[in-house]
Amino acid sequence: MEHKKTMLDYIADCPEFIRNNVADSAALTKPLVDEYVNGGYKNIWIVACGSSSNGSLCARQFIRRHLKCEVKIVTPFHFVSSENDFGETDMVVVVSQSGYSLNALDAIKVIEAKGRRCIGLTGDVNSDLGKVCDVVANYGVGRETVAYVTRGVTTLALFFMLFAVEAAVRLGIKTAAEGEAVLWEPGCTYELPAVYVKNNGNLALKYKVAITGINGSAKLNEVIDWTINDADINLTEMQLKAGEEGAAFTIKGHMQESAGNDYMNESIDGIAITVVATQNTVESDSFNNTYDANATYPVVAVGDVNTDGDTVLKDKEEDHTIQVTVPAGALDEGVQSLKLEVVKSATPAGVQVASTESSQSYEVTMKDQSGNAVSTNGTLMTVEMNVGKNRTALKLYHDGEKMTNDSGTLTDAADHYVYDAATGYVTMKVSHFSPFTAVFARDYWTDHAADGYATPVDTANKVVTVASAEELALFAKEVTDDGKNYSGYTLNLANDVDLGEYLWKPINGYNRLSGIVVNGNGHTIRNMKVRGCTNSSVYGAGFIGDINGAVTVKNIAFDGADVFFVNYAKPQFAGNVGGVVLGYTYGTTLFENVSVTNSSIWGFGKIGILLGMGADPGVKVTFKDCVSKNNTIHAAYDMGGLAGMIQRGNGVDNASVENCTVEHITVDYYEECVDVQGKATLKENDKNGADVIKEVSGKYWVNGGYYWGGYADYYVSYGDSSYDAPVEGYSMRLANSEYCVNK
Repeated sequence: MEHKKTMLDYIADCPEFIRNNVADSAALTKPLVDEYVNGGYKNIWIVACGSSSNGSLCARQFIRRHLKCEVKIVTPFHFVSSENDFGETDMVVVVSQSGYSLNALDAIKVIEAKGRRCIGLTGDVNSDLGKVCDVVANYGVGRETVAYVTRGVTTLALFFMLFAVEAAVRLGIKTAAEGEAVLWEPGCTYELPAVYVKNNGNLALKYKVAITGINGSAKLNEVIDWTINDADINLTEMQLKAGEEGAAFTIKGHMQESAGNDYMNESIDGIAITVVATQNTVESDSFNNTYDANATYPVVAVGDVNTDGDTVLKDKEEDHTIQVTVPAGALDEGVQSLKLEVVKSATPAGVQVASTESSQSYEVTMKDQSGNAVSTNGTLMTVEMNVGKNRTALKLYHDGEKMTNDSGTLTDAADHYVYDAATGYVTMKVSHFSPFTAVFARDYWTDHAADGYATPVDTANKVVTVASAEELALFAKEVTDDGKNYSGYTLNLANDVDLGEYLWKPINGYNRLSGIVVNGNGHTIRNMKVRGCTNSSVYGAGFIGDINGAVTVKNIAFDGADVFFVNYAKPQFAGNVGGVVLGYTYGTTLFENVSVTNSSIWGFGKIGILLGMGADPGVKVTFKDCVSKNNTIHAAYDMGGLAGMIQRGNGVDNASVENCTVEHITVDYYEECVDVQGKATLKENDKNGADVIKEVSGKYWVNGGYYWGGYADYYVSYGDSSYDAPVEGYSMRLANSEYCVNK
């Protein structure tokens, strides 16, 4: 039986919400802080009632003490009826946890009638309150469904306190250190403003930075772990030219989760930083190698010029290696040292990259000790570039022009190259630098899986943690290619993952992932690309192709996905059911806090943005707090902004949509279909104002009973062959449309 949340559940949640909101203080309070600081306000009016009034009262004295302003709290009824004589320097904030309070909306009308900016504070920025306000902030309450609000009071009071501290620091009422001293909470990390070191002298320097003292409570400092640039408290050696400003470094303090109440009322009010610097022993100028008033630090000496022989330069980065050999005598007199700069660049004009191909483009520059670009005056250079091992259908471009592939020995002529598939290097002959572009057939991620997980599989607790695209690919390979069973496991995502380099093969989880929980932990999977029917045993398409059994997907986002999985010739086979997240499910399914944005999916039928098809009429599919925005569906029938099709059995609806948003969805039919076009204006859901679909447009294939649904297409009712509109959603059929004719 599903657990129904009680007031005690929300009370138990409060510590986690407090920790998260304190850690995210700057971003959480930014809309209100920006308004207060930039608006020149002196005092604050808070319009609130019930639990919102109680939360505001809890924070009132804190705001007054730290912002040194007056704070007035008034109910919406009294505000509307009589007590609304606020002045130009009073910031008026209307609070409604749900965002649908009619009294709060009436208060907004009073503020608007006086020509003042409308400022709202709510738990749902997409609510009615959020839509009518000039400035709206979410105070981090989440969703609370019980009648007696608890978490709402706590998070609102905390928000106003965090707002007061952040605004006080911005206005100079408090220093950053004083602001941080107010906010220490167990489990939270606080980042001080960026620190820079500048060389004000006329000599090149090398320096280190260290934390040498903590002012304030020694007791509190016992439970705070300090870092510089997320590493040890001693910064590695850095170098500066005369007059140069170094890169920013950040100091962070993390209060240990185990810190208890005995550390209350303790504070840190200052951090001592020591910069240790000395003259750098590497120096070059127009005179000699002795330091003098005209000394400047040279370009990083990755290659001292060898006047009697070739000069070899290397640029070695995490994801590429480029080496250049400059022949002796090619450089102008006076060049003493060289630096090779390599940066990723956009694909030049004239280079065509198909959807099944990948490309690497790099802009290469060679500079002298003064930072000026250096030319070899047309002399041929040898350039070696790592493009990856065993690339198929490799094409190489120089400055947008295709180079000549010497299959054997490299020709001593401009724009010729050879490729060693075993090492992954191309060796080229060029007379100048410009963008180099390698184009090659896109491989599958399962061919580039990591040798092992960053965090080993926890078999005792049935947890798999992946922290990179390669580790995620290894999990997919073990399930799909090796047949490993991870049923009942939790797949944790520890970082954002970019899948853009290779193609993604849908995970075949049909009998191998029953009961799986996919927890993104707030991370995003970007640029996932699925092409073709890669595995005939996978019925559906998506991040996961299919699952026979229960599945939960939560706290994860997909952005920029491109799923093409269709078989025109044999539509009865695999590839005709698809969703970006999950293609086909045959068990109880929960999507919670899942978003898909800026993505497209192609399929034959039963195509949805999150889910292709819920195939079992005896189990439930639930969408909770999900977002589908700026996506495109290319299909023939059974399409939906959340799900393509969910079956219904025995006259009972088995789908639930709770607090979801489907927005800016474009629907298009197959290119084989013609003469059917149309647009529809969809009304907002009158059952739940939080669920809204906007700007649905495009071309539609309408054939008899086929529908396009805002959330999901029709439910199949066994026995009576009826077609029903989705629960809490929309269904649309174009009026007076013609039947689609296949060419």
